[in-house]
Amino acid sequence: MTDTWQQRPQCDDGEARPAVDRWGLPPENPRDTWSAAPTGAPYDAPPPSGAPAYPAPAFGAPTSSPPAYGAAAYGAPRTAPLRGPSPARAAMPSFLLGTAVAIGVSLAGYAVENSRSGGILWFGGYFVALAFFRSAWAKYSLTSKLTGQKLSSGAVAVAGICAVAVVGSMIMFGSAYATAHTPRTVGIGSCFTQEGDRAFDVDCSDSSATYVAVAQAPSVDQCPQNAEAGVRQDSGAGVLCLARK
Repeated sequence: MTDTWQQRPQCDDGEARPAVDRWGLPPENPRDTWSAAPTGAPYDAPPPSGAPAYPAPAFGAPTSSPPAYGAAAYGAPRTAPLRGPSPARAAMPSFLLGTAVAIGVSLAGYAVENSRSGGILWFGGYFVALAFFRSAWAKYSLTSKLTGQKLSSGAVAVAGICAVAVVGSMIMFGSAYATAHTPRTVGIGSCFTQEGDRAFDVDCSDSSATYVAVAQAPSVDQCPQNAEAGVRQDSGAGVLCLARK
């Protein structure tokens, strides 16, 4: 039996290297170099005719600006309504007080204007009523804002009735005031009523009309026989002779 001598491969640097590695592959020589890529056809040939030509990509500045996003618009934060008295309960006391004052002033003025004994007209009461109405409105506005509630249908009905009563009483007082302060022309045929030592002209259809002017004379002594009294005229044109109606 004869053995064949095999020379162990040597590395370029003189170092002995195994013929194969543990995976059965030839070892890699660190001095091996890659060969250059082949040139010529078909590597440098232009694309075939009819093929789409694509422009070279441009990596410069963007041609259009990105969309601008403004600040997010959020409304005021919602807060839960507070618990408390309803707007009607908060405002109704002041509103009813103002209604009572306004109606009271109107009725008192109406009575004074229709009374022959006179009286005091309290026009300042209307300003007091206005102050109560303003207070009621302020309380309603504040309570409605805090609780988020509105007037109920019942409260609206009460407010409407009170408003009609106030306006009606003021119209009644205004009519009586205008009638009492409008000069009336009296003469023969005018009717009068007597209260104490004073005479007042009234409508002849009034149940209190007890005298009627039947003549005009310079003085009471010159009145007709059927005249029982006389009324001196403000114009100074003598007296009106009054007889029983």
